[in-house]
Amino acid sequence: MQSFKCHKTVQAGKIISINPSAEAFDLLLDSDRVMVPKAYMEKHSPEVGGYFVRYEDGYESYSPAQAFEAGYTALDVSGAQGGQDARPAGGAGVAAAPDRMLQFFQYAHLPEHLQNISRPFCDIAQWVADNLPMNPERTVALRKLLEAKDAGVRTMLYKG
Repeated sequence: MQSFKCHKTVQAGKIISINPSAEAFDLLLDSDRVMVPKAYMEKHSPEVGGYFVRYEDGYESYSPAQAFEAGYTALDVSGAQGGQDARPAGGAGVAAAPDRMLQFFQYAHLPEHLQNISRPFCDIAQWVADNLPMNPERTVALRKLLEAKDAGVRTMLYKG
């Protein structure tokens, strides 16, 4: 077979969590969140740690982390190659940065009635990560939100 070198520009995000909803799956990415249909899940079998990839023509795919990271280099907002993602996130113009705290807001492992409690906290956590600058106060905000989420879930488990 002939060898090929990739030269495409794509949009991509590392998958932090995969959460089912009624008609689709919610992929929480390090820099975004996307809803994909069940057909996408069946075709691509994405895993946490791999990459959701969207090509210029709109086609959406999945790439395992090792293959993606070996084949692509992040671009900054000017389109120049760089080692850091500098895309603006949200209205504040804050650079998108993955936040390890987001892993604690996953809810796919919960029963459906607890997913319904946990989901809004996950949405807020993603908003915080997308719109506030990464600093110690953002971490405090996410920790307090995590405490609130845990308490909310426990209210549904309370046997008092």
